[in-house]
Formats: sequence, structure tokens, C-alpha cells
Amino acid sequence: MDELALRTLVASLEASRSSDHWWLEFCTALVAIGVLFEVIFVLWEYVDELHDFRRGVVHTPEKPSMLLFAVGLLGAGLVAIGVAGEFRFEARIESKETHIRKANDELFLLLSKQAGEAAASAKTAHDEADAVKTETDELTIRLGNAAKQVGILEQDVRVQGPRWRLLEENKASFIEALKPFAGQRFTVVKCGLMSPAEQEKLEQDLLNFLGKQGAGWAMESPGYARWTRCTAGASSVGGNLVIFSSTADKSVKDAAGALDDSLNKIEISTIIVPSLPEGRQLEIQFLGDDSPWELAAKDPTAVILLVGSNPMFDLAGWKKRHKK
Repeated sequence: MDELALRTLVASLEASRSSDHWWLEFCTALVAIGVLFEVIFVLWEYVDELHDFRRGVVHTPEKPSMLLFAVGLLGAGLVAIGVAGEFRFEARIESKETHIRKANDELFLLLSKQAGEAAASAKTAHDEADAVKTETDELTIRLGNAAKQVGILEQDVRVQGPRWRLLEENKASFIEALKPFAGQRFTVVKCGLMSPAEQEKLEQDLLNFLGKQGAGWAMESPGYARWTRCTAGASSVGGNLVIFSSTADKSVKDAAGALDDSLNKIEISTIIVPSLPEGRQLEIQFLGDDSPWELAAKDPTAVILLVGSNPMFDLAGWKKRHKK
């Protein structure tokens, strides 16, 4: 597949996955409603039996209540349908996330191949310029065009993949540094309505490496949230954000600090800040009630990680502070 087809495929899978998430939430609602009907059914039967007991008189059995039967049957049916729907749509979502990751990998390999071909073209043009001095003007034009193409493709490759590659290359040390905080609750927050391919891959790797199969941190299903008003990330030029409530326990703050250090250490630019109770209403007004600051304020036991775009420089000044 070419680049356009891969990008179209990723966008289509993202849209389909969003639709499946809606159906998953709908099925969960059916389960909740079904359980409510079952509770009503149990209470209704209890009240009837208590009434019979208090009368203390043996009497002819009463005709079964069709309404009670309908309530019980409806509750059980909704629970069954809801649970089956949850299994189905969770499986669909997992399958589509796997296809998204594969498409992102293919896109990155395609861009890398194009960059390598452009670099080879530039080198060939340079060698020809040294060998044939009389063709200097023509070769200079070719070198300029090839160098321009290399620059564009290298920029595209940097945007499409370096952060998740850095994380995967340092997977073992990243997990080892965060294992001491196993059990720490966390949520990965997506920036905006739809994550670009590079951010999507980084989000998925962070969920996998921090979760049960990695460092053993605890996440709520599906493990991520979305900040709809987000435009770039931790700052106007992007970057990641680690945030925790200022009222959190020391263990939560230590876990947040370790996560921030581990990411910056492998050159994934990340900023860490606490969520303060002061000005909370103003933050909700301007940032929304789904912002990382509000999520941290609502749950002081959790570490919130916002994945933004790649600023391609040390946004937090971490290297300067830790320079030996």
C-alpha cells in the first residue's frame, strides 16, 4: 500500500473504533439497566413473601403476576444482551487497535524507505559532481533537489515515529525503572479528537509497557481518556504532560516523578506539574472537565499522562538539569 492508502486506512479504522466504543458503552448501559430490573424483581418478591408471612394464614396460591414475570425476564434479558455485546465490541476494538498498529508500522517503514532512497540519490549526485567538474551547474541543481527531498522525508519520519521507537528500544530499562511502583493507578490521555499516527503508536506502547504485562501499573479499562480541547499537548509546541493531584500521597508523587524521569531520560520530552485546587473552576471553564488537571483533581490516587505532539527538542530542560 502507498502512503495515502495507509493514512486513509488508519483514519477509517480510527472512525470505526470510535463507533465500537459507543456501542460498548451502550451495552454497558444495558447491563446496568438489566441489573436494576433484577433488583426490582427481587425486592418485589421479598415484599410479597413478607406480606404472606405476616398474614400467618394458609391460603390458596395467588395467580402469578405477569408484570413481575415481565420485569424479571426483561432484567435478565438486558443483562445477557449487554454482556454479550460487551464481549463482542471489546473484541472488535482490540482487533482494530491491532490493525491500526500494523498500519502505523507499515507507514513508518514506507517513509523510512523513501528517506533512504532519497539519501542514496543525494550521495550519487554528490559523487558525480566530484567526478565530472564540467557538469557542476546541473549536478548542483540535482543535489539541491535531492537534499530538499531528504529533508522533507526525514522531517516526516521524525514526526511519524521516533518517540515510540525510542520507547521500544529502551523498553527493558523503562519497565525496570517503573516496576517499584507496581499497582499505581494511571490513565493515558489522548490529545484532541483523533491522535496522529505517531502519537497513537506512542500511546499504545505506553499502555502496554506500563500495564499488567509491563511495569504492573493498574489501569481502568480501556486505560485511556480523551481531552477534547487539547491542541498540541503539554505546551503550544507539544510535548507530554505528567500530572498528579497536589493532595496525593507521597507514593503517587514518587511514581509520577519516576515516570517523568524515565521518559525524559530516553529523550521523550515530558513536563511534570501538580494539579492545584486553587482556580479549579476557572480551569474547568477554559480547559473543560475532561482536562488532565481535572482528572487528577478528581482522582488523587492516579497519575495522569497526556501524550502530545513531538516538540523534537528538550521541552522541559531535563538534560540541562541532569547534566553531569
